[in-house]
Amino acid sequence: MSFVINGNEWTFNEVEPDIHKSIIDSFLDRVGIAINRNEKIWIGDDLQKRIVYEEKDFWTFMSEMPTEIVQELSAWLDRAPLYLNEDDFPDELIDSSLITINDLPEEDNIDLSWAHYNNLNGIAVGCIGLHSSGIVNTSSTLGEAELHVIKSESEHLDFWRNAIELEGNNTDKFRALSQNAFPNLYFHEDVLNGLNNLAGGYYPLRESIMKYMSVFNDYGEWVFTTPPPALSPNERVENSGAEPSSQVIRNRFTGFGLTVEPENPNVYSNNGTRMARTITIKSIDLYCKWHGKLQAHQNRIHIHKPIPESENKMVIAFICEHLPLP
Repeated sequence: MSFVINGNEWTFNEVEPDIHKSIIDSFLDRVGIAINRNEKIWIGDDLQKRIVYEEKDFWTFMSEMPTEIVQELSAWLDRAPLYLNEDDFPDELIDSSLITINDLPEEDNIDLSWAHYNNLNGIAVGCIGLHSSGIVNTSSTLGEAELHVIKSESEHLDFWRNAIELEGNNTDKFRALSQNAFPNLYFHEDVLNGLNNLAGGYYPLRESIMKYMSVFNDYGEWVFTTPPPALSPNERVENSGAEPSSQVIRNRFTGFGLTVEPENPNVYSNNGTRMARTITIKSIDLYCKWHGKLQAHQNRIHIHKPIPESENKMVIAFICEHLPLP
């Protein structure tokens, strides 16, 4: 589960010179985000030897960039791993790295052939794009696959969420990739072990679980913290400082296709049921009354709004068939 850099994309001959810097800046921003999330980024051994602009090779071209860009790029490339050094790198790609992208003419591209090979074998490998992005179809003599080329945060998250599906979509894989697929969620302790205890099992609920977690990650903070009356992120926000009411929070989640409800007041009044919904984060007790309903009468994801102790991330507190009621 990693990324590779497409060396064939590193040419600036058809790009206006005044946007060279912004293109590299954006690329390095995405690389930095991936590194901060402990995501591996492979490069080919020829990336830094390429002619990238007119007659200028990689570092001659880069020497004309601002010092901070050169330093950041150099620091990353000095420690970037080569996929050729991987123990499982297949000899067949050295002999033939021809690949077809979106029915375009076949090209010799060992970088994308490495990603293609892994995806065919159920190991998610994407590409951090320099100029282009999107999901492309790849084909070779080995077979056909899809390749995620990312530039934006939404494309980045889509890659990891698709990786869960590509690599088997079981509870172990969901746990292993959850921090990458949902980096804006705070998973409390062993909460994801609850996936094994859902009524009917995880697999029949996997699409619903993915939908809830994706919305919680992408919009949870907005839902809980944005002043009313906006019900959609596209609506104009009144900077009143007011907190959204329970009805506004409920309606916002409904707008994303989720059923999320607060517990009835009698659940809080009962010591046993209140404590069953309470977690502690850094000495702060949180009563997690809000819960997403994976099904009408069973299978719940209990959540709490972001707090400083959760790194301002929405909290996933419990995943269960049902917590006790009064």
